Amino acid sequence: MDSAKREALCIEAQMQTKMIKKLMKWFRFLLGLSATGIVLMWWGIDNGRVHIIAEISGILFIIICLASACIIAKGVRNGRKNIAKILLAAESHK
Repeated sequence: MDSAKREALCIEAQMQTKMIKKLMKWFRFLLGLSATGIVLMWWGIDNGRVHIIAEISGILFIIICLASACIIAKGVRNGRKNIAKILLAAESHK
């Protein structure tokens, strides 16, 4: 492998590393948003039948946020594996 291809692989690994960092920010953001759903749910339970909509919307909010966080976590895991493969390919052809 010539140095141009190796350099391209290293640049690709750097770009994917930056993207994984951005995805981790979204992951933390979604976990924080799920706390808002917990507050809505608690408020709906605490105030009885009048706020049943808050309870239901809080539960839905929690489910949506946690499902999205799981999808992002899977993407981060696969991205890290991909970066390891890219760096291994770049190192093995020195």
